[in-house]
Amino acid sequence: KNDSTGLAPELQTVAEVLSAAGYFTGAVSSNPWISPEFNYDQGFEVYETAPRAQASRVSKIAKGVLKKARASGKPFFTYLHYLDPHDSYDPPNSFRKFKDTPPGPHSYSAEMQGYLNLYDAEISYVDNELGRLFAYLKAEGLYDDLAIIVVADHGEQFQEHGDWRHGFQLFNEEIRIPLIIKRPGKNVPTVVTSLVSTIDLFPTMLDFAQVKSSYDGPALSTLKPELLESRQGVMSEISRRYQQRAYIAQDRTKLIVGSKPIITAVNGSDENEATGDPTAVVGLFSAAQDLPITDAPRQNSLALFLNETHQLALSKLVEQSSSRAKVKDTTLEQLKSLGYIQ
Repeated sequence: KNDSTGLAPELQTVAEVLSAAGYFTGAVSSNPWISPEFNYDQGFEVYETAPRAQASRVSKIAKGVLKKARASGKPFFTYLHYLDPHDSYDPPNSFRKFKDTPPGPHSYSAEMQGYLNLYDAEISYVDNELGRLFAYLKAEGLYDDLAIIVVADHGEQFQEHGDWRHGFQLFNEEIRIPLIIKRPGKNVPTVVTSLVSTIDLFPTMLDFAQVKSSYDGPALSTLKPELLESRQGVMSEISRRYQQRAYIAQDRTKLIVGSKPIITAVNGSDENEATGDPTAVVGLFSAAQDLPITDAPRQNSLALFLNETHQLALSKLVEQSSSRAKVKDTTLEQLKSLGYIQ
């Protein structure tokens, strides 16, 4: 079928908030999922798509969007979606130089190590392309005045916990992601040690823009470190082969609860339905390296925090959180090749 779900009109995007506040809003996306077909252009004045394009192509299109932004005479917000650190792993030949197993507690088969090398090469390639984009921003006299946020939406698993690619379990390789924020002006680099979630980007961006919104959910601006330090923890969840939720506390203990598949995945296949008690304990871990911990009182307290956080998240949902979308055959093929559709 060519029916799918997209972003619901009832959901307010940061682009909509900033557009209403007088900002020029532009986007470039190489991910076929994050596209106007699925209503992700809500609030954007200009939305360019380049399905599966490499980073250099995304940056080239972005420069055109930035020119339109400057010509508008308005303050501007631009969203750039680079897809390269993603399966299938296909970095430019000049970056295919990684051969060493990364440090850590895991060992890899020759096949997984080969894929991991290519993934590392893709990360290196995007890092290089971002450097070139920042050099362009400096040459144009834009860089110093910009707030820039670099963030990932997920990592990749290379069978550290039995699966390959992403969207399966809530261990570090999938949910511990980069977040780098450059403030306007000259800054001394600092490391924020408090727990931060990707939901925090919404209020952070509005704080940078000095724009108010009606949002009253659990997200916290990263520009307010005292709030980050006082939060109990953050939640993640996944619903695919597994139905899982995780809670990470400030002391970096992590509880994962949920169901397990009928059989172990093979080669990243997605044929198995999750079964079992969605509140069953998968494990208590030290979040630094996902090492198992035995501590019944701590497990019980995290279970309470997780339930409170989950209930709060549910209370903030709008009634209609998605809308129906008609999807082109070419888009379906792109999504299949990226592993989003089986």
